[in-house]
Amino acid sequence: MTHDNMIMRDPVIYRIKHAEHHRTGNSWCIYPMYDFAHGQSDSIEEITHSICTLEFIPHRDLYNWCIENWKSFHPVNMSLPD
Repeated sequence: MTHDNMIMRDPVIYRIKHAEHHRTGNSWCIYPMYDFAHGQSDSIEEITHSICTLEFIPHRDLYNWCIENWKSFHPVNMSLPD
């Protein structure tokens, strides 16, 4: 709770939504949030460079934390404009 980046203090990584999904119906009600899923999908898909615009810079700490703790492929981070 003392991290300089507010997103890292208590990150929201999942949401619960009790609603019918267009493809899976009512099989799932727990969905990963973008900040959590983004790093995982980049790692799984072996994305070599992750490029984001300036509004996502505060989210990079969580992205990097997920990538480091996923212990798999590590994409290179880039921000635009740089």
